[in-house]
Amino acid sequence: MPAPSLLTSLESLLVKEFRTLQTLLALTREERVALTAYDCETLLTLVEQKEILLDELGRMDHQRQTTFHELMQMARQRFPFPDPADLLAALDATAADRIARLQEGMTVVSAKIRELTPGNQVLAASAMERLDATQTFLLRLFQPPPAYQPAYYAPALQPAITFDLDHRT
Repeated sequence: MPAPSLLTSLESLLVKEFRTLQTLLALTREERVALTAYDCETLLTLVEQKEILLDELGRMDHQRQTTFHELMQMARQRFPFPDPADLLAALDATAADRIARLQEGMTVVSAKIRELTPGNQVLAASAMERLDATQTFLLRLFQPPPAYQPAYYAPALQPAITFDLDHRT
């Protein structure tokens, strides 16, 4: 594949990866809303969608690395630059600028996702603790006291004998 088509391919892969990261950010924000609303069904749907996107990001990352490696191998035959950024600029300055802006945008979106994720983890952990405490409380309501024995095992109680003034003569 010639260098211009590899460069175009790299740029289109970065655009797809950037869009996927933006979608992942939107899902992470929706996940926060679902966690605060205790909406389990929506949360399960969002988690499934996020897993699919993360798989896609892994595939795109592999494709991008492969394409970038091929581009670097081809470009190093013509330009003896050791730095990949210099190689891209030597091939096509405008494309290199677009790629740099895409990478910067991906870094910003990834940072936002990294900021939201720990908060979502804390919300999920607190919801789990709340669920566990509620379950424990409800189970204690319906469990018999520790010294409880069913009536057919307990000895019959005699009425207590009390003496008041009439009985003392």
